Amino acid sequence: MSTLDKHIVSIDGKSYVLYAGLLQLAKQEGITRMHVQIEQIPMAQNGFMAIVRATVVTKKGASYSDIADASPESVGDPRFIPHLLRVASTRAKARALKDALAVDITSMEELPISVSNPPTKLTAVGSITPAQLRLLESQCDQLHLPQATKNELISLSKGEASKRIDEYNLLIKKARENAQRS
Repeated sequence: MSTLDKHIVSIDGKSYVLYAGLLQLAKQEGITRMHVQIEQIPMAQNGFMAIVRATVVTKKGASYSDIADASPESVGDPRFIPHLLRVASTRAKARALKDALAVDITSMEELPISVSNPPTKLTAVGSITPAQLRLLESQCDQLHLPQATKNELISLSKGEASKRIDEYNLLIKKARENAQRS
């Protein structure tokens, strides 16, 4: 398992890397410097848009720079509005680190996720796959299992999901055999 594997999440079937994973990989790869510069302070005149530039320097001396923004609309959750500069800073650092580390997936921190409109499915990579989840939900329906059982499926690992699929297949097979005997 690579350093990033445990720091990748899947939202609605698309993978995203967590900033914490990028930082961990940066330490491992020997990033020597990370600098942040405020390009725009959020205020009413600019629609409360914070813009930050981050620069990352590798141990080989290569420099990677990128900018990111944060506004009330882009952070989604009102609790983050007082922290627009920090959100923009984290986003900019994530973008610069992704370039420096050759990570080609979007960081989770770049996404607006609202409390009132959360992602429909958020899972860690290495956990149950969307296909396993669909199959298990179908099996739960066939077995007339309670919704609480279906709700717990999302927390299964791939291995646990495979075992559960096998168990449910046996139960479904037994139920069909019993129905045929009746």
